[in-house]
Amino acid sequence: MLSQLARRSFRITTGRTSVAQLACSSFLRPSIISFRHTSTPKVSKRNITLTWSRFNEAPSYSITDLTTERYHRLSDEILDHMVTKLEELADEIDMQGFDIEYNQGVMTISVGEHGTYVINKQPPNHQIWLSSPVSGPQRYDFDEKHHKWFYHRDNHTLDQVLNKEISKAIGQDVDLLEGFKPEAK
Repeated sequence: MLSQLARRSFRITTGRTSVAQLACSSFLRPSIISFRHTSTPKVSKRNITLTWSRFNEAPSYSITDLTTERYHRLSDEILDHMVTKLEELADEIDMQGFDIEYNQGVMTISVGEHGTYVINKQPPNHQIWLSSPVSGPQRYDFDEKHHKWFYHRDNHTLDQVLNKEISKAIGQDVDLLEGFKPEAK
């Protein structure tokens, strides 16, 4: 893409370091590309400013092969903890329409006018599924190393998305895994 842009009379500016030097650094990546149009009386130039930043390596999750018995233990463990935290939260806040129900592997979280979340166990494929009014449907697999339920498409975890979206809906920070102690291996 940069070579295409360069052919169209764009000038790449990165300060003192050349783009080639930065591109050769495997730990750097472009994080911001901005376009600025400048003109002089006779010549028009377009500048691309690249800002390079170091990767903040997020954990790399991988799907763990679980037995059905262990899948049920792990999924029940996380969902039970989340229900407890959400019930505590419901007692603390005064939000009309905030309600939690959990029965036979299906959790429903109503967040008033912000919508309803449905989290349910999917035993045949050893996943936890989430239907979010904000981010849509997602399927979470278990990672043994980090003891997290993660979404393989973008590497976020179940607790991350719920914490972020529910925090925004209720107007205060939420940590659904606060105090969570996973099972011993």
